[in-house]
Amino acid sequence: MIVLEAVSVVAGRFRLDGISLSIRPGEYWAVVGPSGAGKTMLLETIAGVREVEAGRVLIDGVDMTDRSPRGKVGLVYQDYALFPHMTVRENVGFGPRMQHRNIDSNESLRLLGIEHLGNRLPGGLSGGEQQRVAIARALAAGPQVLLLDEPFSALDQETREECAAMIQKIARERGLTVVQVTHYPAEVAGVATHLVEIREGRLVRAGPAVKLESARSP
Repeated sequence: MIVLEAVSVVAGRFRLDGISLSIRPGEYWAVVGPSGAGKTMLLETIAGVREVEAGRVLIDGVDMTDRSPRGKVGLVYQDYALFPHMTVRENVGFGPRMQHRNIDSNESLRLLGIEHLGNRLPGGLSGGEQQRVAIARALAAGPQVLLLDEPFSALDQETREECAAMIQKIARERGLTVVQVTHYPAEVAGVATHLVEIREGRLVRAGPAVKLESARSP
């Protein structure tokens, strides 16, 4: 379980202010809001990338405010951040190697349907293929929580929806908690169990997706 207790984070002149959330295991949260609202900063705060000015971040009841939840959380950025000199298989196995764990990288590749790309370099892949590699790499590290920062923004709407459904399937099979930032709420419609909306660094609303969408309907 992820709990944010009145968390505030400062980056330059921007402030993520007093965010409180409770995300239960196995839930799929979609984070929405305009550009510059603080959505990515929220993910980075959960991942331990950002220094918290006030409040607490707890994962499974353990206070992670001042330390990195290494191994518990996988974070995938929009720009993929793959190592260009490594093959797909080497990229996917990088995290476990750093944790001194022996894993079969092919398992993660199979989950994402890219096992046939194992010996290719990232530069020869399409954007969609690179994104799948980035997600496979995050999954290979065995996280309990998967954080996705606009992972499918470069894809067309139909492919985005297919990829979101794929992540939901993997999350269910592995018992993962997913928090996904998106500018396209349609891609997670029917997939996300909960929605959280952020504007200008403040929490506007949060709760079950069905209830929030019903509240917006005329």
